[in-house]
Amino acid sequence: MSNLLYGSPLPALRPLDIQPIHGEGEAPLFSVRDPARIATQPLAVSLGGYFVMMCLNGELTTDDVRRLSGEQFGRMIEPEQVEALVAALDEHLYLLTDRFEAEYARRTAAYREAPLRDSRDRWEPEGPLREELHRKLAQVSDRTRNLLPELSRGLRGIVAPHLDYARGGPGYADAFAVVAAAGPVRRVVILGTNHFGLSAGVVATAKDFLTPLGLVRTDRALIARIAGRMSADLCAEEFDHEQEHSIDLPLHILQHLQPAADFEIAPFLVPDPSRPVVVGEEPAPTAAADVDRFARTLADEIAADGVPTLIIASADLSHVGQSFGDETPTTMPRMDDVARTDLDLLSLLERGETESLLERVRSTKNATRVCSVGCLYAQRLALAGAGFHLLRYHQAVSIETETSVTCAAAALCDRHGDLQ
Repeated sequence: MSNLLYGSPLPALRPLDIQPIHGEGEAPLFSVRDPARIATQPLAVSLGGYFVMMCLNGELTTDDVRRLSGEQFGRMIEPEQVEALVAALDEHLYLLTDRFEAEYARRTAAYREAPLRDSRDRWEPEGPLREELHRKLAQVSDRTRNLLPELSRGLRGIVAPHLDYARGGPGYADAFAVVAAAGPVRRVVILGTNHFGLSAGVVATAKDFLTPLGLVRTDRALIARIAGRMSADLCAEEFDHEQEHSIDLPLHILQHLQPAADFEIAPFLVPDPSRPVVVGEEPAPTAAADVDRFARTLADEIAADGVPTLIIASADLSHVGQSFGDETPTTMPRMDDVARTDLDLLSLLERGETESLLERVRSTKNATRVCSVGCLYAQRLALAGAGFHLLRYHQAVSIETETSVTCAAAALCDRHGDLQ
């Protein structure tokens, strides 16, 4: 590692879950965990270690880190301390190094060779999971319940959270109440967020899904047709699906509503089209063209084969708090401001102003960290002719842990009058 440390830029840190684990008045410590579960052992680092990790962008050298630490703390970190931390991070596969690449290649090959995507070890067993879903889905608002007869006619898609069921329950309840009222589904396209994968484009997986609630088949033919028309291998980076939760969470509810699982899914992870894609050292054009082409191809293929299809945008909105990078503590007035920003973005979806949505997010540099711009944008393009009906806006506020997340429930239906 010494030549790497002293002779060239330090390696880059992978996307990780880093949380404070000591309360006020104690020496701050941070837990480091790999949500993709390639690195299986969590670490705990000091404030100085956290600072060094935040410097690991693939561009800074040891001398750069020492200089910045001096500016930040009034004393430079010793080079041996930087070396020891980087070596530990590399050993535990938290860095983009040859060690990680080798393990990533091994895990990717194992996923490809597996007969299906088995997620049963990541969730509660069937009984407790069904009980939790039954409780959460009972939280339907009176307004949504009154609208169900109209919303269920010509249902084309829903927006639902991918937040955990405990915090996102109200959003799941309203969105899936419409699905239940519309009757059994035959095919569901689930558009998720690629939280921790490496691909910069749309990613599908051809694997069937085995969850605690049973087996669901994947519509490989639809995926292949879309990939063929796009002249792209959408499954090239399908290992990104291995630990991705934004597909699993709505899928469990579909299985709960249709226990026979007599439907197919087409799962896609959609990048944020408002952000540039970096190729080498240069920013390339944004992912918008790729997502745009995918969404329009998806719409064409659904129309061509005539299979009744529901499109789900598995989408959370803003991520607020110091645990997500905010500099100041969260307050309720701050959450009121976030609500106004979120509702403004949702109004653009309601009006079908997809380009304005991207421009709004770009202009603010996604200040509230909306994580699902891609799947919301793709769904609205694919269902451009549908009416967009916001059912509920929900904030899961946790000021104590500085981890507040917002979400929404919406139904996209064939236009049949205005709903109040």
